[in-house]
Amino acid sequence: MNGTQRSESGPPMPRVGADGIISRPMPRFTYEGRDQQGRTVAGEVEAPDRMQATMRLRASELWITRLEPAKMLVVEIDEPRPTRAAPGQWAYALWSVKAGLLRDFFDQLGELLEAGVGIYEAMTVLPGRVHWRLRPILREISPPLAQGQSFSDQLARYPHIFSASTVGLMRAGERSGQLGPMSRLLADQYRQ
Repeated sequence: MNGTQRSESGPPMPRVGADGIISRPMPRFTYEGRDQQGRTVAGEVEAPDRMQATMRLRASELWITRLEPAKMLVVEIDEPRPTRAAPGQWAYALWSVKAGLLRDFFDQLGELLEAGVGIYEAMTVLPGRVHWRLRPILREISPPLAQGQSFSDQLARYPHIFSASTVGLMRAGERSGQLGPMSRLLADQYRQ
């Protein structure tokens, strides 16, 4: 099989061609299988998706017993780490939160903050006004806010709900004292 060897440095990085276009490497899949003689074989194959990987391996006359996306090397960026998530937080990753729900949340948050309500008080009021999928998260971030922790750090605990750009905008709003207008700006972005 023409499987590719994984380098010790991890997956290949995007390449910039002579025309200035960035080309991303194809995904890799690890496989195990048996060849025509019944010997166990294992390796990696590059393919755009799982179906194509399967087709390439079958074309090589392999009987596939396992095919999974190859593990990617994680590069940690030197940034402050968010505080530890509350027990059971993993369940929120199973819920999808649509842009409309986040739009309503940030719109109502901006409205409360611009009316002079503090962030902690807003987080105690909003669970009764937002969609049920956001309620447990808002209830969990309220106590740390009462202890003086930053709102953006609390949002960063839920990267599957609040994107890095959302957290960054909230952090900028906190530092500039413009959290209300920044919340409204985010609501407008989720409208688009």
